[in-house]
Amino acid sequence: MPFELDRDKEFSHSVLNYLNAGYQGEFAHLNIISQFQPGTIEESEMSELQESLQKVNTWIRSFQEGETILSLDWPKPMTPDAEKAMELLGRLPSHLRQIADELRKLVWVSNFAESRSESIYFLIACVGRYAYSRDNYLRGLLELARLSSHKESIKQYELLLERSEEDVKLAHALLQTYKSSQQQSDHFLHAVFSESVAIPGILRSQAHDIDQLLSVYTSDFNFEQAHITNEDAEVWKQIGLGPVEAGYWIANEIAPQEALLWNQAGIVDYAVAGLWRSWKFPPDVAAAWIQAEFLPADAAMWANAQIPPEEAQVFIKRGLTDPSQIRS
Repeated sequence: MPFELDRDKEFSHSVLNYLNAGYQGEFAHLNIISQFQPGTIEESEMSELQESLQKVNTWIRSFQEGETILSLDWPKPMTPDAEKAMELLGRLPSHLRQIADELRKLVWVSNFAESRSESIYFLIACVGRYAYSRDNYLRGLLELARLSSHKESIKQYELLLERSEEDVKLAHALLQTYKSSQQQSDHFLHAVFSESVAIPGILRSQAHDIDQLLSVYTSDFNFEQAHITNEDAEVWKQIGLGPVEAGYWIANEIAPQEALLWNQAGIVDYAVAGLWRSWKFPPDVAAAWIQAEFLPADAAMWANAQIPPEEAQVFIKRGLTDPSQIRS
């Protein structure tokens, strides 16, 4: 029997895919921490996590056979499996925000190069969490595209997975390099920083995604469920954004008036704004570097050398890819 995608299947898949991605990412995080600091992760915590993943994998296999674990016609989760799935999903947002807050404190220190080894462990674990979570999420979307024979989506997710696989390899490389020696070069530390600096906003955005899924059986998603105060909600309304859109800007620590500045600079995507903001670029400056087709890490290198985008382009065309190569 052909796989027919309907609203209940789409909702069920959204929940199951986020469950799998979220807990696979958590498993990767704890596994990396345990390699650096044996004994710090309780066996019971890993066992509980593995048990949760086994449940999720069982539900995914049933879904692939045409069964739905949830229905949008229900007033609430109506089966033990549905209740358990939503319970497991409900554990993720607060934990993701907690990890995001801890990570942000580490990457926004005044002198990152002097970070303690425990901080580097945690950063690499977060890079691993993000890489494995995203990889599993994309694999879930690819599997759904194949089940529903959506050829364009299959090609799209196959391309995205190629990049995702590279991210996983990079996380492994950072892990193995730091395990070999904790005395690493500034180049290595810069790589760790570059890979982790935007992750706080990504994790909070994931938490916001999940909050929306969790709201399905309660009410229409509102500002309170987006963790936005009544006072702030009024400001977001004044600039024409509802709780869904506002929640993503807030996930990237961008308040209403700053969101307007990013929009005025031509950067209307909260994720793009959040990425450049994480590198401490203000909206108008970020827009200039984006116009010159620079990525944030490269732009930061030239900007720190007090070289504007137009001049940086000239140097690059001459084969000078690093400001240090320029002779005074």
